[in-house]
Amino acid sequence: MRGAVWGPILVIIVGFLLSTRYYYQQSINWQEKAKEASAAARQYEIQLNVLQRQQRKLAELDRHYTEKLNDAEQENTALRSQLARGHRRMLVAGQKACPDRTSSSTRSLGYDGAIELAADTGQRILSVREGIIRDQQKLMYLQSYIRQFCLRE
Repeated sequence: MRGAVWGPILVIIVGFLLSTRYYYQQSINWQEKAKEASAAARQYEIQLNVLQRQQRKLAELDRHYTEKLNDAEQENTALRSQLARGHRRMLVAGQKACPDRTSSSTRSLGYDGAIELAADTGQRILSVREGIIRDQQKLMYLQSYIRQFCLRE
């Protein structure tokens, strides 16, 4: 009768030992997986921080060149309105053709002075100037973008 009592108890003890060993191995596997997941999460966090930093730099770069472009456009608009109202004249430095004093049929270049342009010609020149300013600002922005984001080591 004693063997009948100790037999099931031994089976239960062996079962507990086997189950504790199994769950111990499972806990070790889970810990390893948790460490791997934690390392991956840290790596993703680092990448996310780098990406956010780049986005902030890009936003700052965009803001800077947008402000410069707006300032240049405001200056051009002010010049255009002053020219249209007649408060300002459009002068171009150059040389006028003037008759040569020795011969009445030949002409020579001389008289370095300013040439005044008509208001509509001045408006067209300011339009061309505005396009040039826009293109220059775009080029400066793209060059800064390439230097800061594409050529990094």
